[in-house]
Amino acid sequence: MDQVRVAVMARAGLPQAAVAELVQSVGAAVVVLAEASEEGRRAILRAGARVVVFCEGIPDVTVEPGDQLGALRALRVLVLCDESRRSVWEGTGVMTLGYSASVDELRAALRAIDVSPVHSGSRPPPAAPQSAAVAGLSQVELDLLPLIASGLPLRDAARALAISYKTADNSRTRIFRKLGVRDRMQLARFAIREGIIPP
Repeated sequence: MDQVRVAVMARAGLPQAAVAELVQSVGAAVVVLAEASEEGRRAILRAGARVVVFCEGIPDVTVEPGDQLGALRALRVLVLCDESRRSVWEGTGVMTLGYSASVDELRAALRAIDVSPVHSGSRPPPAAPQSAAVAGLSQVELDLLPLIASGLPLRDAARALAISYKTADNSRTRIFRKLGVRDRMQLARFAIREGIIPP
């Protein structure tokens, strides 16, 4: 598991370094520590992490779980949270561990999540409301759309989805054509209107 590239994300004030040390102790490579913010999420995508370990801390019940992850939903995510919050998070399609989990459980979870498909939770992520245009997109295009609509550079989006830059570029062209948009600004407006990304 030493090649698993892990990003650790946590709210401000949470012990990110301690979690990173724990992740490293089970043989994974921590590539970035980030706060749970838009800037932090972009740093994680730029770092090329394969797995994100998100320490929820005290839950913010005013923010939907999936919205806390933003574009990171396209990656493999492991959420560390209170036992009472696990079912809430698993409903978004991510894998969870309680804070009381053992080192062996963390090791097993990281191994399982690294070999699993993206959206590695026990259930698939909830389907966003889709217009007829979005329903016509391929799976790669659906995965790419929220990343580029959020402003992530195409190279970083390709890395996050583990696809080549050329595939991402071709997919972006098809997204624009299928949705009838000319540029990222129009795509962002479309994605906000359709509820694909937050305003």
